[in-house]
Amino acid sequence: MEGADKPLLEWRGQPLVDWVIAQVPQDMPLLISANRNVDEYRRRATVVTDQGLPGEGPLVGILAGLSLAKTEYVAVIPGDAPKLPPQWLQRLEQAMASNRALAAVVTCDEERQQNLHLLLRKSSCVESLETFLRTGRHQVFRWLDSLNTTAVKFTGSVSNFNQQVDFNQ
Repeated sequence: MEGADKPLLEWRGQPLVDWVIAQVPQDMPLLISANRNVDEYRRRATVVTDQGLPGEGPLVGILAGLSLAKTEYVAVIPGDAPKLPPQWLQRLEQAMASNRALAAVVTCDEERQQNLHLLLRKSSCVESLETFLRTGRHQVFRWLDSLNTTAVKFTGSVSNFNQQVDFNQ
């Protein structure tokens, strides 16, 4: 996408991030992890940045969000994923509630595990993520593998918009 801030790219008349926000229950606190166009994101929600945190990549933004979150469960949704499956969050919540030992629930579609479509238990994740990042690691799937994680399978694709062709959907 030639370095574009993908969540701000328009699809069907509005930025991708607005499609994502529309899928979040209105009573759920909303945080956006952003390191550029911060003012644009602040118009939508509280913004967290990864400045001063160890490491790089999406896990640093997740740690920033976990650190600021006031709830025990934190949903992670990429800002370039405007088409979540029906009942996405409810199904992740059901899986988390059914096993108090779980630290994370990850979405799995017919193609693969979607490592950034998550529900995290804050009390089980902050310390492990801090340690993981301090050791120089940054792969989301490796961090999830280190936790007590389960996958919830969905039919169809649960994908992000990564190519121009995705905007033709």
